[in-house]
Amino acid sequence: MPRKFQKRNKVRRPRRRGFLQKLFGGRKRKSTLKPSDLRRRKEIRRRNVLIFKTVFTTILLLGIVALLYFGLRLDAVNIHAVDIRGVESLDEEKVRESVFDELEGNRLYLFPNSNTFSLPVRKIESTLSEEFLRAEDINVLRKGFDELIVVINEREPAVVFCAERSGSSESGSEEECFLADNSGVIYTEAVNGTWDQFEVIRFNNEDSSGALGGVLIEEEVLNALLEFSENLNEEGIGANGMIILEDESIEMITESGYSILVNRKTDYSDDMIRLFSALDAEVFDNKISLEEVYEFDLRFGRKIFYRYGEESSVEESAEDPIEVEE
Repeated sequence: MPRKFQKRNKVRRPRRRGFLQKLFGGRKRKSTLKPSDLRRRKEIRRRNVLIFKTVFTTILLLGIVALLYFGLRLDAVNIHAVDIRGVESLDEEKVRESVFDELEGNRLYLFPNSNTFSLPVRKIESTLSEEFLRAEDINVLRKGFDELIVVINEREPAVVFCAERSGSSESGSEEECFLADNSGVIYTEAVNGTWDQFEVIRFNNEDSSGALGGVLIEEEVLNALLEFSENLNEEGIGANGMIILEDESIEMITESGYSILVNRKTDYSDDMIRLFSALDAEVFDNKISLEEVYEFDLRFGRKIFYRYGEESSVEESAEDPIEVEE
């Protein structure tokens, strides 16, 4: 046979095992090692695999964290403008500054408060409500990814609350007055001459310390008193303010020269009927004139007590009941 057609016996050389084959194991050949050496090699291989996985996972996590860190701070997804709506008396710039103060800092050292996806909306609303007592309702809304809208509904004054100025002496006591809305919340100081059209409520033996932000009186009781006062005005009696006494009863001052004592409650319709019946009673024609009466007391059920005479002297004053038929 010609030489060129003779089959050459190829000598197979062993392939070199690469790094990954060495690490993870490649084609296995029949081993001539001792069992103890095989176990040692398997342990080394297992340890190398664990190290590789740990390093790879760490690098991957660091990459994700870095991506989040820089991605969350992109201008496109962070708040840069705040639009204030609905304010009348509040300073828009102060409200805007307070909002941006809340947007500073980070959550968990990673998520910026100014990021549109991690905005502390409830905290912003709560902080603004505490800082700006005139605001009755605050809503924070997103507009796109880089702007906030803050909608504020301001409180409407309903009554004026006056009390002795905190720290004033007894000889020269001064009053400090505040505005309260129809829910009884005291929210700002009253400037003289700007609240003549509102009902004035005074407290006996109370100072004005800590008044701002507090509740003057229960909302239901306040609204009932305002309705009572309005009815007095409609009847020509003329309500001229109220005084909340130490025993929690209420004294209503009238322009007619007398005061009306009532209990604190949420419905004064029966009291109004009894009062108007008492004013029409014949006792004033037969015994005294209505001008001599300085106080009506409606706190004792069907009986209405009226006091007349000299208000400044107990000895010279008198008290009689009128029983109203229902």
